[in-house]
Amino acid sequence: MIRKLHLNAFKCFLELKLLFAPITLLTGLNSSGKSTTLQAIRLCKAQRLLKGLGTVRDLRCALSSAYPAINVEFTDGSTAACTFAESGILSHDTHEAFSRVYYISADRLGPRVSLPYTDNAVHVGETGENVYALLAQYRDKGGVPEPLRHESLPDTSSLFEQVRAWLSLIAPGCDFDFQIHANADIGTGAFAGFRPTNVGFGLSYTLPILVSILVNAARVATDKLPSATLLLENPEAHLHPRGQTQLGYFLALASQCGVQCIVETHSEHILNGIRIAVKEGRVPDNEAIFHYFTRNSQTETSEVTSIFTDSNGMLDNWPEGFFDESEHALMRLL
Repeated sequence: MIRKLHLNAFKCFLELKLLFAPITLLTGLNSSGKSTTLQAIRLCKAQRLLKGLGTVRDLRCALSSAYPAINVEFTDGSTAACTFAESGILSHDTHEAFSRVYYISADRLGPRVSLPYTDNAVHVGETGENVYALLAQYRDKGGVPEPLRHESLPDTSSLFEQVRAWLSLIAPGCDFDFQIHANADIGTGAFAGFRPTNVGFGLSYTLPILVSILVNAARVATDKLPSATLLLENPEAHLHPRGQTQLGYFLALASQCGVQCIVETHSEHILNGIRIAVKEGRVPDNEAIFHYFTRNSQTETSEVTSIFTDSNGMLDNWPEGFFDESEHALMRLL
């Protein structure tokens, strides 16, 4: 798992030292550095400039004359680095743990009549494009660890049945199924008998996250892998608040099954789902961290406040702007 991230002169950060836990939330106002944090990890893994991020000049902090530098430390004490020069990235030896670091974008595909199929998918894909292909490989396999087995299926570790059960909890009444059409290199899905384009967006947006977590938890359990890390952007997209809370709880359980979740979110319900898991003793209080990002308009740099929870799910700090908009709105209604 990733333990620490150290950035120098990278985008909105002159310097940033950030601690990660098995479940870590990144939250704050728009353009405050949350996506930048995930981009830094992805850059260190890829050791190349990522599509859409521009040149090295676009990545350099405006207040620094130095070139950006990224350092990632893992829980075993080993590190990986990525430094830059005018010509681009100065290549470094990456870390084998990066082979188990996966990213799921906020720009997920959403409802599609069909998705591509390949028989060698290792990840659901950044946009969820391989979700049917990956699920097909694990449909009838076991290995889902006990903490992640849905309460309705405590003795059943079939991955596909677990996906269906968790999806129905997040969206009650949902009956999910899919088919692979290998001759056409596509997969098709159905929710309660309807094609994805005729049901709510939240189901298609959530499915890749559920599949990725359950598959990686099964891999860790059965293949004796050290861990896997998921970088998740806005997992709450298009979900009802109740579903968001259930998803936060699910992410917290995953963190106890060798699947580290680093989550960028704007959802207080995701936060509360994690806090409930802590209060119920499903997650130790020292294994959840919430980072609140703010932007200094004068220096045009970002700062981070780290927030921790006690064993009752209570937070040790509640800075101004941290999920307090509901309270402010209610006060205006009095």
